Amino acid sequence: MLLVTLYFVFQIYYIVSPNYRTEIAVLYEVTDEITAEGTVVRGEKVAHSDSGVKYFIVSDGDKVAAGSVVAERYENSEIAEKGIALSLLRQEAAVLSSIQSGNRGTANLSSLNRSIYNTLSTYTDERLSGDLTNVGKEKIELLSLFGAYALSSGADMEVQSRLDEVNHLIAELAKENLHPSEQIYTADSGYFISFIDGCEDIFADNDLEELSVKEIVDKINLAHSSYSYNDSDYKILSDFSWEYVCHMSADQASRLRTGRTYTLGFQYTSVGDIPAKVSLIKKDESMDEVVVVFSIERLNPAIALLRNEDVTIKFYNYSGIRVRRSSMRLVDGDLGVFIKYGDTVKFRKVNIIYETEDYIISGIEDVGDQYLTMYDEVIVTGKDLYVDKKLA
Repeated sequence: MLLVTLYFVFQIYYIVSPNYRTEIAVLYEVTDEITAEGTVVRGEKVAHSDSGVKYFIVSDGDKVAAGSVVAERYENSEIAEKGIALSLLRQEAAVLSSIQSGNRGTANLSSLNRSIYNTLSTYTDERLSGDLTNVGKEKIELLSLFGAYALSSGADMEVQSRLDEVNHLIAELAKENLHPSEQIYTADSGYFISFIDGCEDIFADNDLEELSVKEIVDKINLAHSSYSYNDSDYKILSDFSWEYVCHMSADQASRLRTGRTYTLGFQYTSVGDIPAKVSLIKKDESMDEVVVVFSIERLNPAIALLRNEDVTIKFYNYSGIRVRRSSMRLVDGDLGVFIKYGDTVKFRKVNIIYETEDYIISGIEDVGDQYLTMYDEVIVTGKDLYVDKKLA
């Protein structure tokens, strides 16, 4: 009885289940890229400072002139906290008074929208990360931007109650002696960074042209093992241009050309994609490693944080239809796939623009029904298939 039951179950399954399987052809994008390990090399000078609580009045990436004030020092953390709060309250009062007087003028609303979005994103990211160094300044910047938007759009913005509250807090704090004990001046001109990482001098006295591949690789490894964040001191970058020095296999490096610009990405950072030119490719025939130096001319607070992050070197973005290799067919000398067209098997050619061991990317061709197009129903498995076969 059991065998009879199994026989009928099998027959029913065979009737209702097709002997082929399909999937819909959809748009797929892939980036051709390689990754490498390296470190950032900059012209940077460390400024050692005495002990005490410092409050930096400039932001990372800001350009400063020699002799300008970059920070204030306080006797202890309690005075520092109150002094910083007093400074921020006075800035907020100035912004509120300006909004109240309506002297912000008119501005481009689209530009203000972008500025508000960017500042709010930065503020949110820093709050979530726990880095509260600049959130006070960014809150005031947001207030200023919202005020400018309100005035430029003709909207009312009631600020008197907050202004009264801020002025009261200022008056209370002003009764205390909250003046900084010292102002800190920078001796050098350049771009300000509020911390050091212990890697500033690894490449400082060396010319990358003169160092051997092994020496450079050793220094990259030293940078990775020496990194130590320290905000007791600060540093000045001599220029907004910098270099990323990395090492990779000879096979990977064979794809790069000196003088050509590529797109670099740094994973787990907020830097985003940046253009970089290959300034040096250094080979050593005795090693299967090649050193590549990228030159970059861009600086912002996120970039200022970079040191030993691995790099992704991006070549091209490919966009097309992803096709499993297992579904590929050769018909009359043409490479393509079978598709389900109604209840009939049809053949569509593919134009391979990118491939891996598991799949290919077929370019989207506008040439009638010869080539695979989006939303075709590709037959990925099946037996005894041929053009114009009727499917059960």
